[in-house]
Amino acid sequence: MRVTFAILLVAVIACACSTQRSAIWIPSDAPAVVFTDCRREHDPGFSEHEQALIGAARRYLERSEHGAIDAYYRVRHTFDGYEVIVMYVSSYDEGAQPVFANYCVVLMREDSSIIRVLQPSHSHVERFKRAGKNHG
Repeated sequence: MRVTFAILLVAVIACACSTQRSAIWIPSDAPAVVFTDCRREHDPGFSEHEQALIGAARRYLERSEHGAIDAYYRVRHTFDGYEVIVMYVSSYDEGAQPVFANYCVVLMREDSSIIRVLQPSHSHVERFKRAGKNHG
């Protein structure tokens, strides 16, 4: 009985620890803005409402991907609501410039609720990467 309880307790603790957001290392000299208009979540270039939208989108993506994400963001107002463009950082080069792996677009309502997440096709991602440099 005690062995079963101990095993169950260890399993519960392991599950609880795995749901915490892991820390992401971001170089202190990483640029605040890339592609001329993609910024970090708490950049002063975003309004409070835009930061709230970005925060809601990030939390949704972290829950669905089961881990922390490192990204730059852009917010655009559309006739449906808002688009939060999420540019995922896969690593940093020697000059602390971000290297982008992928991106997605989170469609949101005014109240920060998620309408849907659009993932580009692989060929579209490659075309986007070839279109310009990673930093502006």
